[in-house]
Amino acid sequence: MPYLLPILRLKEGNVIDVPLAAFREINGAWINIAVRCEVDDDATQVVRFSLSVGKTVPRSEWAERGFPDT
Repeated sequence: MPYLLPILRLKEGNVIDVPLAAFREINGAWINIAVRCEVDDDATQVVRFSLSVGKTVPRSEWAERGFPDT
């Protein structure tokens, strides 16, 4: 079950493409994800969406990726 989720914002254009992000489970583990979302020109409807859930992020990478330790 996700505990902390990344905030992905559309800054310009109509595509958010984040090949490497992560969410934190309630047990404290970080899980890699990749997200791509395309919206219409008015940014009112999702046209395409994909989400891939990857492997657990090794604790040795947490600091480098800016994840909290606790």
